Amino acid sequence: MIFLGTNVISETLKKEPDRNVIAWLVHHDAEIALPTVTIAEIASRQIIAMRTFLASALIAATIFWPSLAPAAEGDFLRMLAGSWSGRGTVLTRIGARPINITCNLAIEAVTTALSMQGNCRGLLVVRRNISANLQASDRGYRGTYVGPSGQPSTLAGNRRGNAINLGVRWARVTNGDRAANMTIERIGNDRLRLQTVDNDPASGKSVVTSRIDLSR
Repeated sequence: MIFLGTNVISETLKKEPDRNVIAWLVHHDAEIALPTVTIAEIASRQIIAMRTFLASALIAATIFWPSLAPAAEGDFLRMLAGSWSGRGTVLTRIGARPINITCNLAIEAVTTALSMQGNCRGLLVVRRNISANLQASDRGYRGTYVGPSGQPSTLAGNRRGNAINLGVRWARVTNGDRAANMTIERIGNDRLRLQTVDNDPASGKSVVTSRIDLSR
């Protein structure tokens, strides 16, 4: 009985193994055997090789992902570009009576940025300008929103499917604090929904403080 060492087995795993080694193995085929130690060592080497491959793949993905993410977002952002108009409701404060509004928005988009400019009219004569600017990167979305107060609020979040979900930090205290959530959602090819949700300080429940459904 001939017990093979790891070096002999490793030779057979090469892309172009030594012909003399292969010929020797064929000649002694009936006499050779693999000891347990050799089997364990070969398995260990295969595991190490696989770990090395996976690590390399992960590094490559980390390097190239930042350049791919903005491109994917660009495709989504360009689908939001256009002139939009529609109706909705807004609460000046939680607990107040909803105000019906009509809005017109113009959205411009490039690979990594979105700009929204427009106005909303309520109570027949009250008209307020609104705007938002968002920048997309591999870390998500960052930007600002300017509402009826005229003061910029900060936006930060990520896209999930057809919706950009943003955390809002208002420029001033609103409904007991400065935090809220805003969603810009694409519905089909020609519909868009803008929605803001705030927390009711009295009940702790989430309340939709504005919802605007638009079409183009």
